[in-house]
Amino acid sequence: MRLADLEPALTQSTAFYAALGHYLGSAAEDKIPVIEGLDAAVSSDQLKALCAAAASAGAVAMFHAVGVTPEANSLEEAFGGNEPERIIDVSLSDLQKAWDDLSTAKEKDKLDLVVLGCPHFSFDEFRDLAGLIRQKTEQGQRLAPEVKFVIISCQSSYALAERSEYLDVARGFGAEITLDTCVFHTPMVGGDMKVIMTNSGKCAYYAPGELGVNVAFGTMADCVESAVAGCVRRKEVLWKGS
Repeated sequence: MRLADLEPALTQSTAFYAALGHYLGSAAEDKIPVIEGLDAAVSSDQLKALCAAAASAGAVAMFHAVGVTPEANSLEEAFGGNEPERIIDVSLSDLQKAWDDLSTAKEKDKLDLVVLGCPHFSFDEFRDLAGLIRQKTEQGQRLAPEVKFVIISCQSSYALAERSEYLDVARGFGAEITLDTCVFHTPMVGGDMKVIMTNSGKCAYYAPGELGVNVAFGTMADCVESAVAGCVRRKEVLWKGS
């Protein structure tokens, strides 16, 4: 799978990796794909987003990323000297479609719940979220009273976040933090909730079928913006100008 002619700004967004993972899972199904063209500086959270979405949309249990994963320093090394079964060139339109496929809710739909942390929120994600929340609170904005905002994390990330001010920022905004569980196996989503929003490709893929809700997929910034507005708001600048 080759990535070509994509602007660097696009590949710096974690939402890009979720969309790519969704496309990858749909295209590869149960094969072991090789990705050529990923930024060598990709973060662990971005790879987490890619892996979770790919395993959800398909049955991808493993992939090689040239110049990123340690066993794939070159394209030849990634294939172990073998020839690829097929080559897929990923275009901007492919990623736009994957992005669109992850949402069943529409712009400006009334929002009931925001879910972050599927897979579990990391310390770095707590930091990024705190920065977004501060921007809103400095403008006198806070969580809309009709919106529930849930962050799912794990003991280790939570313990690190406790040593910072990030938890206080999140809770001051109105966020609820829960540990070591999953939105699909707990009663986080009440029967009266119709629309949820997430920055997780995995959550967006499963939520309509598992929870019986409409879902809006967006960036973390989109999720915060929508939580303040009380309705779905997404900026698609990621896909413009590339």
